[in-house]
Amino acid sequence: MKKKAVVSLFITLNIAPWLALFALSPKSELDLYCQVPFNIRIEKQQSVKLQGAIKTHYYADRSAISFISGNLVQLQEDGSTEAIWRINRRAEFTWYMNQNYLHSITHEVHPAFGDNLPHSLAEAYLFPTYKVQHRDYYQLSRLANDDVIVSVAGMPRLYCHSQTNVG
Repeated sequence: MKKKAVVSLFITLNIAPWLALFALSPKSELDLYCQVPFNIRIEKQQSVKLQGAIKTHYYADRSAISFISGNLVQLQEDGSTEAIWRINRRAEFTWYMNQNYLHSITHEVHPAFGDNLPHSLAEAYLFPTYKVQHRDYYQLSRLANDDVIVSVAGMPRLYCHSQTNVG
């Protein structure tokens, strides 16, 4: 009887904490789909218009994938079109949560079929998420329906749907 008590105590003190640790996996409850259209005019050395959409999936395993598709239109001084470049890229990144802040790091960016945007224009005008090793920081606010508002410096930027609400 004493031996059973010692074995039980040993299991409780030495094995149970490890089982609890593995049961509480590092996965997050974050599983979101975000989509945002954009139409932006940028005045730098040359005027350009960026127009299209970004679709991003954040998965519970702390990976994410983002797609950007659209056009970058170079404009002449009189506002007429000089050149139209097709944007069709995929970015892969990982993320982690720190309280209500999401931190992400872009690991890979791949042009997809039809993308003909030159590297120099991509570096100058594409959103930073589509640059390798870029780090983003967002504030997240979960709504009652499990969807999430994504903000930067307190300003809402995206409304993301919980994957549990998509279907």
